[in-house]
Amino acid sequence: MSGTHFSGGGGGGAPESHASQHQDGGADEISIAALSGTPAALTTHEGAADPHSVYRLESADHSHQSTGLQGGTLDAAAITAGTIATARLGSGTANNTVFLRGDQTWAAPAGGSGALARAGGNTTEATTTSTSAVDLLTVATGLSVAANVPLFLRNLFRKTTGAAAAAGCGLKLNSTTVAEAESSSGSVTSVCGTCSAANQAESGEAVNWIAPIVTDYTFGASQGLYFGSNSSGSVVNFPQTVSSNGNRPNATLTDVIIRGKTGNNAITLGADEAHLYSYTVS
Repeated sequence: MSGTHFSGGGGGGAPESHASQHQDGGADEISIAALSGTPAALTTHEGAADPHSVYRLESADHSHQSTGLQGGTLDAAAITAGTIATARLGSGTANNTVFLRGDQTWAAPAGGSGALARAGGNTTEATTTSTSAVDLLTVATGLSVAANVPLFLRNLFRKTTGAAAAAGCGLKLNSTTVAEAESSSGSVTSVCGTCSAANQAESGEAVNWIAPIVTDYTFGASQGLYFGSNSSGSVVNFPQTVSSNGNRPNATLTDVIIRGKTGNNAITLGADEAHLYSYTVS
């Protein structure tokens, strides 16, 4: 750049001398504000709140910093994949026996891991025509239920026509028959379902509570409640007097089996939909 300017334009007139370069802060400094065009846009850019409208401001909500004014926020609706670690949801240790409380603490439910838990069951029907008591339906095997745990057992039962004879179910715990199946035509002693001596189809549901074993009170009786219907659709309250053939084993319960017996081999006794539940010991 020449250090000489001509006055009057067009190269005419006497030359005017000035500095050969412009010093920052010097007497001949050029002010950007006095210019027009692209340099002037720098001034506008400098004062704009968000000159890059197509980009997200780092200071607004997309900072990668974790603290301070640039900490940022994230809308939960933006999380559309993956899972959040349980440690981020609440304090304490998360597992399949606890729940997340309203105060964001992982805690066990009152009374332990739950008041009632299904210990086992069998949903495949088993039948017998035997006039001697036999193992009819295995409810569960390979259990590990402590002797001090109360149990609740329910199952369905049915009897076909064929003879004027009764049928009934009993209960075996481990290898001990605590109540044997009976088929007497009068008062029936049975704990998992009884049918009358009438020559008719009958069905019903048995509900039993099996008490826990306590050292000084070893009986652990199973008390039954039966209800059902006969072939004409009438509701039948089957009579029963529960008697015990043995105590509940004072040991870990591993096997639960429903026994069965008919009063005549011309009729069929069936048991199905057996479900065993254990209660929480508090």
